[in-house]
Amino acid sequence: MRRGLDHSRRLLTTPGIRETGVIAGILVVGLLVRLPNLNAPLLAISSFRQTETAYPALIYHQQGINLLFPQLPVLGKPWQVPFEFPLFQAMAALLMNLGGAVDWAMRMSSVICCMATAVALWGLVRHISTRTAAALAVLAFLASPFTVWWSRASMIEYMATAFSVGYVWAGMIWIDRRQRRFAVLAIALGTLAMLVKVTSAVFWMVPLFLYWGTVSRPPLREWLRERLRTSAVLFAIPLAACVLWTHHADAIKAASPATSWMTSEALIGFNFGWVSQRLDPHQWSRIIHPFDTFVTGLPFWVFAAVCVIAILRERHAVWIGITLAGALPVLTFMNLYAVQAYYLAAVTPAAAAVIGYALDGIIRYWRSVPLRAAAMLVVIAWLGATLYVQREFLASSYTTSTPDPSNVLTQAREIDAGTQPQDLIVFDGLSWSPAVPYYARRRGMMLLEIIDTPQVLNSLPRQGYTYLYTLTPSPGSFSAAALAVLQRWAWFGDISAHLFRLGPTYASVDKAYAAATAQTFQLSGGASALMAGSRRMLCNGSTTDVTVPSGLTVTLQFAAPSPAEGMSLAVNGRWLPAERTVVVNADASSSGSLRLTCAGGIELDLDGAYAQRP
Repeated sequence: MRRGLDHSRRLLTTPGIRETGVIAGILVVGLLVRLPNLNAPLLAISSFRQTETAYPALIYHQQGINLLFPQLPVLGKPWQVPFEFPLFQAMAALLMNLGGAVDWAMRMSSVICCMATAVALWGLVRHISTRTAAALAVLAFLASPFTVWWSRASMIEYMATAFSVGYVWAGMIWIDRRQRRFAVLAIALGTLAMLVKVTSAVFWMVPLFLYWGTVSRPPLREWLRERLRTSAVLFAIPLAACVLWTHHADAIKAASPATSWMTSEALIGFNFGWVSQRLDPHQWSRIIHPFDTFVTGLPFWVFAAVCVIAILRERHAVWIGITLAGALPVLTFMNLYAVQAYYLAAVTPAAAAVIGYALDGIIRYWRSVPLRAAAMLVVIAWLGATLYVQREFLASSYTTSTPDPSNVLTQAREIDAGTQPQDLIVFDGLSWSPAVPYYARRRGMMLLEIIDTPQVLNSLPRQGYTYLYTLTPSPGSFSAAALAVLQRWAWFGDISAHLFRLGPTYASVDKAYAAATAQTFQLSGGASALMAGSRRMLCNGSTTDVTVPSGLTVTLQFAAPSPAEGMSLAVNGRWLPAERTVVVNADASSSGSLRLTCAGGIELDLDGAYAQRP
C-alpha cells in the first residue's frame, strides 16, 4: 500500500506527468463548457455566415461529398458559390452521416476544431518556450469569451486556425530536426490551411520564415540561405494549392451573372478596404473594442505592452513573427475585420500565445514562490472576470430558446407550408443570407440590387421558378424588385402573407387565395354580374364591401388602364399588387362578401365583379 502511494506521489511530481495532467485538465474543462445546447438553431449572431457554411454540409449529407463542387443553392443554377475549400462542411456531413442532427453536427465540428487548435497552440508554444507559457496560452485561448462563443458556431474559422498553428508547429520541428516526415506533415497542414481560409493561414508563414531553430542566429548570408530553403520547402506547395483553388472557385462564380460579382477580383475593395478607412478612428474602434472586450479582456494598451514584453523577453524573432501573424491579417483585410465580427477568430491563437509567453516571463521574473502564486491567482481572476463581464453575450449561445431576431424560423415555416421541396423560389428582401432557405430546405434565387438586371429576371421563368417570397416593408407595400419579378409571369397569386405562386395561366395559380393578371377579363355567356355598376375605391384606409355568393370563385375587373405601378389591393386583409383582373378563390367568399382596400395611390375604379372563373 505504502509503495503504491509512494509511486503515485512520484508520478504526480514528475514534470512530464504533471504537465500532461494540467493540459489535459484545461482541455477537458474547455471541452465540457462547449458541449451544452449544441442542438440550438444557427441564429442569434451571424446566421448569414453560419447557414452559408451549413447548407453545403447538409447537401453533402443528402447527396454525397464532392469537394470540388460544393452547392449553396441560393443564387440560382448551378447552385454553386465556392469560397473556401469545403473541408469543414465535409467533416460536418460525416457527423451527420453518423446520426448527428444537422445543426449539432455543424456546431460540434467547430468545437472539435477549436480543441484541435488548442492542442496545436500548446505544441507550438511548448516547442519555442516553456511548459508554463504553453499552459497559460492554452488557458487564455480556451477561456476567452470570444473563443467560447464562436467555437460553438457553424464556422470554418477554427479549422483554419487548427491547420495554421499545426503547420507552424510541424514546420519548426522540421527546421530543428530536418526529418522528412515533419516536412511532409507541415506541407500537408499548410496546404489545408491555405485552402480552408487563406486570409488567416498565409500570415502564419511569417513566424516560420523568422524561425531559425534552437541554435543561435547564424551569419546573415547563411540565415538568408536557410530562409530561402524554408520558403521553398514549406511555402511553395501551400501557396500553389491556394492559387489553384481560387482560380477554380472564381471560374465557377464568373460563369453566372448572379455570382460574378463575388470573384476575387470583384471583391478586392470589400476584402482589403480603403485608405480612408484606415485613417478613420471609428473604423479602428469597430475592431479594437471587440478585441479588448471579447478576445483578451484587456485594454488595448495593456495588450500592446504584453506584445512588447513577449518580443523583448529573449529577443527571439519568432515572437515578432507570431505577433505579426495576429496583426497583419487586420492591417491587410481591415474591412473584413471591421464588418465581420467572427473574423477576429483568426487572431485568437496568436493573441493567446503572446499572452502566455509574456505572463510566463513576468512570473519567472518574480522568483519567490508567494509572488508567483499571487501572479497565478491574478491570471485566474482576470480570466474569470472577463467571462463574468461577458456573461450576457455568452448566454445567447447557451439559452434553450435561441434568439431569432430576424424571424428566420417563422419565415422558413411559412415557406415550408406553402411549397414543396422541389419548388424553386425567388427570394426578395433577405439580402443573400441562406438562413431562411436553409431552414425551409428550399432552393432558389436571392434577389440583390447588384444582380437585379433584366438578364437575370428574364431567365427566371425559363429556369422553372414558380414562387416568390418577399419581405414587404409594411402591409400593402411591395419592393420594386418584387414587382419586377411578378411582371415576368402572366399570373401570380398569394399563398400566404409573403409567398406568391407564379404561373403562365390561371390554372397554374388557382390554389391561391387571390390571383391577379394584367390581362383583361373576357366575359362569357354564363357570366353572372354581381354589381349593378362600377364603384370607386378610395385608397385612404377605407374599405369597400362587395356582396358575393358564398363559396363561389369571384373575378374582379378594374378599369383600364391597369392600376398604376406601386398600387396594391387587399382582399379580406390579404395584400397583393393591384392588377387589371383579380380572381378570388371560393374560400375567400365563404362569408358572402369581400372586403376590399387599396393603397399606394389615390383611388381604384372597380368596373365589375363576376361569379365566373377565367
